[in-house]
Amino acid sequence: MKPERRLWEILEQGRAGVEEACSLFDALEPVEPQVMLGTWKGRELPTGHPLDGWLEKTGWYGKAFHNTEYVDPLLFRTPFGKPLALPPFPPGSAVNLLSGARGAARLRKMEWRGKRVQ
Repeated sequence: MKPERRLWEILEQGRAGVEEACSLFDALEPVEPQVMLGTWKGRELPTGHPLDGWLEKTGWYGKAFHNTEYVDPLLFRTPFGKPLALPPFPPGSAVNLLSGARGAARLRKMEWRGKRVQ
């Protein structure tokens, strides 16, 4: 079964074990950084981790990959419907909540568990 199809089955079931989630991730083919550019709406994959459900409860929306040097790793829903970028640390800082993030991450090719983007 293709990993993409298995992912949708797991999301419909509402949970996956850690081993199954890692196996699914490892089955996916790597992509070039340019494929990631844009704003992505995320979805949690419950695995039994103690923080399962936390992102949804906080209003997490997803991530925005503006270019390889400017990535907003945490977007949250606002009451106005537009995603708002917030810096990842320190969480809850009033200054950070009001200012928003400005490229708190970068996008790079890397090797992970034996796979490398060529």
